[in-house]
Amino acid sequence: GDHYGLASYLKSLGKVLALDHHTTVLPAHRLFNRGRFHIRNLQRAQDIVRHHERRLERMMEVIGDGATTMAAVTMGAFPPRKLSGGGFFGAVSEVVSHLELLVDMGDIQVSQDGKLRRNGTDNFHSAVHAMTG
Repeated sequence: GDHYGLASYLKSLGKVLALDHHTTVLPAHRLFNRGRFHIRNLQRAQDIVRHHERRLERMMEVIGDGATTMAAVTMGAFPPRKLSGGGFFGAVSEVVSHLELLVDMGDIQVSQDGKLRRNGTDNFHSAVHAMTG
């Protein structure tokens, strides 16, 4: 459980954010793209953390509005243009990683029949901040 999922990724971003601000960070994706190098500063790690926190917030809203299945959460959390073609399957994969974190934090429950339900808490906010410093 410590070596996979969104929590593991956020913890690794927390380690990057703990580095000295004069440190150069090489991105995990597209270091060399379109004929040039893309070297990033630590701000990029903070941007990624904010992206995932906003995604968690959006999923909590969608579940709170009545979405009870992964498919419904996916359709509510992503714009339709991102879901066309094979995009739906990639989006579901991202939804699963976020839902796992929300379950682990006690913010949602998954019933025996697979239905999602909010628990009335938003523990994920403090958890994300604890993981990323």
